[in-house]
Amino acid sequence: MKQFVLTILIIFCCLKISYAQTAESDFSLGSNNFGIAALEAASPSTLPNIQYHLTARPWHALNVSRDTYLSKVEGIVRAIAKFQNSSGAIIDPYANREVQYSTPYFANAVGTLLSAGRAKDLLSAGVSAMNHATADVAAGSSSIPDNHGEFCLAALASAIPLYTPYVSAPQLQTWKTRMAKPIAAVILGNPHNWRTYAMKGEWLRAKNGYVNKATAVSWIENSWVTTQRSRLTNNSWNFYHDTSIIINLKIY
Repeated sequence: MKQFVLTILIIFCCLKISYAQTAESDFSLGSNNFGIAALEAASPSTLPNIQYHLTARPWHALNVSRDTYLSKVEGIVRAIAKFQNSSGAIIDPYANREVQYSTPYFANAVGTLLSAGRAKDLLSAGVSAMNHATADVAAGSSSIPDNHGEFCLAALASAIPLYTPYVSAPQLQTWKTRMAKPIAAVILGNPHNWRTYAMKGEWLRAKNGYVNKATAVSWIENSWVTTQRSRLTNNSWNFYHDTSIIINLKIY
């Protein structure tokens, strides 16, 4: 199961790197009232002595091409498509069930390939995955595998535009309507790093017009102030401090 989940994560990482949108709409957070400057942690009197560096020296860019990344994504997607059941869900071959967010990420990866002019024979598989995953979102958090709704919103919200040239207007509207489910009914509500995934997903939903912008901005800003800001300002290094997990770590 770990290998299967890792594969899904590889898809998402490749997808993010290989297919950045070339044009972003002018869509900014409304008030931008985070109060960051006023509540930043005070500068330490001395800097910590850090006995590590992030990369080997000398560092050289890999210069991997977009097409190379897309080819890797396509290979993985074609392998995973074999595990799709008749309802559109991706079934983990080890757990013998749908696990977490594998189906939304598969749907997004197929959409990415389609938008790049690839894997058009997988359109029906991608549509089936979108149908299944958006129906889960519309049914609420308890219908999402392992109650991982936080991780589904961004993948699905960003996938819908990718499918726009390939599916009917009624099909698109069905997905958009399902993706309008209120955020509180979709997510489990954990305040640690999971919330950042939900914040990204809610932003994309608002950006694409699936939920009310002002309501989404208010929720995102509140989430930052009440669950996330202190995780970066409670230490001199400004590392993300995830105090809610079993191992008390400063990460990222």
